[in-house]
Amino acid sequence: MIGFFVLGVVNGLVIAVLALGFVLVYKAGRFLNLAHAQLGVVPALLLAKLVLDLGLPWLPAFVVALAVGGLIGYVSERLVVRPLADRSRATLLIASIGLSQVLLAFTYFTWLGPSRLRLNAEGYPVPFETSIPVGALTLRGQHVVVLVLVPAVAAGLSALFRWTLLGKAIRAAACNRDAAALAGVSVSRVSSITWVVAGVLAAVSAVLTAPGQAVFDTQALGPSLLLRVLGAAAVARFTNMPVAFAAGVALGVLESLVVFVTHSDHTATAVMFLVILVSLLVRYRDGSESGTATEGVLDPHDKPIAPPPILAGALVTRVRVLAVGIGLFLGVLAPYLPRLRTPSATQVLTLTLCFALVALSLTLLAGWGGQVSLGQFAFLGLGALVAARLQEAEVGLPAVLALTALAGAAAGAIIGIPAMRVAGLGLAVTTLGLAVVGPAWLFRQPWLAGGEVVTAGALHMPGIGDLDTARSTYYATFVVVALAAFGLAALRRSSPGRLVVAVRDNAPAAAALGTSPGAVRLSVFMLAAALAAVAGALWLATVRNVSVTVFDPQQSFVMLSLAVVGGISSVAGAFLGAVALYGIPELTHDFMHGVLPSTVQMQLLLGGSGLIVMQLTNPGGLAAVTRQSWQRLLDRVAADRAAAPRPEPSDAVLEVDDVHLSFGGVRALQGVSLRVRPGEIVGLIGANGAGKTTLLNVVSGRLTPSSGSVLLDGSEVAHLPPDARAHLGIGRSFQDARLFPGLTVRETIQVALARRRRVGLLAGFFGAPWSRFTERQTRRRADELVAGFGLATWADTAVGDLSTGTRRICDLVTQVAAEPRVLLLDEPTAGVAQRDAEAFAPLIRRIADELGCAVVIVEHDMPLMLRIADRLYYLEAGRLAAEGTPHEIRHNPIVIAGYLGTTEAAIARSGPTTPRASRRRRAAVASGTT
Repeated sequence: MIGFFVLGVVNGLVIAVLALGFVLVYKAGRFLNLAHAQLGVVPALLLAKLVLDLGLPWLPAFVVALAVGGLIGYVSERLVVRPLADRSRATLLIASIGLSQVLLAFTYFTWLGPSRLRLNAEGYPVPFETSIPVGALTLRGQHVVVLVLVPAVAAGLSALFRWTLLGKAIRAAACNRDAAALAGVSVSRVSSITWVVAGVLAAVSAVLTAPGQAVFDTQALGPSLLLRVLGAAAVARFTNMPVAFAAGVALGVLESLVVFVTHSDHTATAVMFLVILVSLLVRYRDGSESGTATEGVLDPHDKPIAPPPILAGALVTRVRVLAVGIGLFLGVLAPYLPRLRTPSATQVLTLTLCFALVALSLTLLAGWGGQVSLGQFAFLGLGALVAARLQEAEVGLPAVLALTALAGAAAGAIIGIPAMRVAGLGLAVTTLGLAVVGPAWLFRQPWLAGGEVVTAGALHMPGIGDLDTARSTYYATFVVVALAAFGLAALRRSSPGRLVVAVRDNAPAAAALGTSPGAVRLSVFMLAAALAAVAGALWLATVRNVSVTVFDPQQSFVMLSLAVVGGISSVAGAFLGAVALYGIPELTHDFMHGVLPSTVQMQLLLGGSGLIVMQLTNPGGLAAVTRQSWQRLLDRVAADRAAAPRPEPSDAVLEVDDVHLSFGGVRALQGVSLRVRPGEIVGLIGANGAGKTTLLNVVSGRLTPSSGSVLLDGSEVAHLPPDARAHLGIGRSFQDARLFPGLTVRETIQVALARRRRVGLLAGFFGAPWSRFTERQTRRRADELVAGFGLATWADTAVGDLSTGTRRICDLVTQVAAEPRVLLLDEPTAGVAQRDAEAFAPLIRRIADELGCAVVIVEHDMPLMLRIADRLYYLEAGRLAAEGTPHEIRHNPIVIAGYLGTTEAAIARSGPTTPRASRRRRAAVASGTT
């Protein structure tokens, strides 16, 4: 056993040195660098070439390899990371996947590495040979190098960060980039040095890993090793390098001991995944800090075409139908076109459709849902193996597809439920774990694969017969994929589809409108897994004989490339990506053979460089390029666009009683109470930090008070989450009024209407009659509200493209659509020009009168508050200091001394600057009629 322990330490040290570089890059850029291990592949190949082919001694060759690793890290930071530094963390994660594919593609150039014959005969070079028996293990030279070199590297890094000015600058920039820059630290220089160090560490790891393999395999530095490195880094919360180093060693020892007990590398891989997942759940059980690991979502860039009015009634309204018709026509005709008529070419077409279906699942999951999956190909593998079992039972095609979809959805639930507890980070790690554990352990189980090789016969279609030809299989796949595409398109236009995008764009706002973000995310993940599993069934029907080893974890990265390069938010983009990155390389393999050694290399280069280039130049992918070209054409045809007209601008229903709330040692609310009646407008005023927004958060459910009660129509709601309170009638706007940038104005309003008109995800996908009826009803009501509030001009404009004032009006209309009993408005005129802000007074009054709802408003524009509020509450340092009518508050000494000031100029500081408006305000204030 002692031998396995020492071997575990050796393997753990390799994981640990990679984890150091991984955490270092994360601290500098706050994103998961999935290319980290691949940074060392080229240096490792170069060392072998220098030693074996050119006869250079090991030590100089090692120094050259480290220098090349540092250079690769530097170039990666300058060309890929730095230009994307201001983008979302998920965007940087995707770019790192592209970088890993490009680096892996370089390993296929035979001139870059050593002679394969010499490498196989002599083995990967080591600095010296030795044999030291330790129990059942004999330590070789490569083991001794690891045991000596890795601790030395770790000690050197520790000294660098602790004692040198450079190390302190790196630590400062990692802790607070802005503060470090103000202190004179060159953040860009520090970032470059960080990546140089990461490249050197990756080179060390690759050089130390290579001798332990029977045949040097660059794939060994891919997802399998990356999962272990992610686990070690996650235990350290991606910030503590000593903890990451210790965790890496511990994981290596644990894996080796599991192999000793079970005598199975595959079982050890599964155990490692479970240990990593449990450690994540334990470390992030409170949800804190976990969201930063993959903060933000992919830039969707799915803005709709804005046709000029002069063309709106003709070509533009029919172009989508025309494009779909052309696509269907080409799909039906494709197997009969020249060069595509052979069975092998038709098989490539079928596989292209299968991969397009996987890309469609990622369109739903990542593009619309904002969740990045690194294991979608594993769901395809699961679907293929389940389909093989079903075919053994002679189940027909419809049943095979339905049951594989259920299997995929069930697997999605098993993976997704724990993943959703670890915000941001969870899904990336768990799906990567599935991609690794699938072919290593799960797919090898007797109840699933039944062996290393899976053989399947022709699918049987009841009423038609066996699909035993390449063309019949192609057309069956074509029909299934087309139906899936139409279903997703219908889902995106339906109420559930809008909720998916709403949760992606602004989960708190969606929850405030009555939507449970967690339930939406899990449903989306399950549906995406089901689609990928169906693709697996069709894939198996095409290839017939497969080994479980073909479900390489790296292929999940390739699937993500298809979706992103094609257009992550576009249904059409899934097909464009599949054709560009799989179909064309496979069909042109003979032509490109003289340029690139293999089709795999071509796909890696196209996919990897496509990911990087698209993130740098056009994140919307090929679909966005097509839309932009069409938009430019329309704009040229109709250069004189019409100018858009300006928009025209009982008893207590809510009782807050003795609410207290503290953040650490700060007492944010101290015994606050208020009452609001139906139709009444109540204002909250006070200086910044007085507790106004905090009180709104308590009422809406975003914060839970430490004591006190929140009563809605006499019922206690203080214990309920935001979406439940929304269903009971509490509406909420937010200071940023960001709403859902990826939705149009009409769609945003339909999201609010969906609270009372629920439609299930599957109903939207299949276009059920009740789903279409609800869609017509919500669209009609949305159009009525859009017209009634003067937003008709912007009905089909993305919310992200609206001006601040128009977006805030859209926010108010959205709240009206939800028909709230109580409406909470947080600074509705913030950032709005004064002239536009004055339109909000009658608008808010109209909402309160027509809906009969209570309005609680936080606003710093005192003239506006004095004019529209029925009563005002003044907060000071979390306490209720005064309340009364506007006239009473205007003359209250406490309010004057603490907030209003003693002059009319102070009171009118937020008002319009025109002389007439100023005279009106002075007269109103003097008479007390405000």
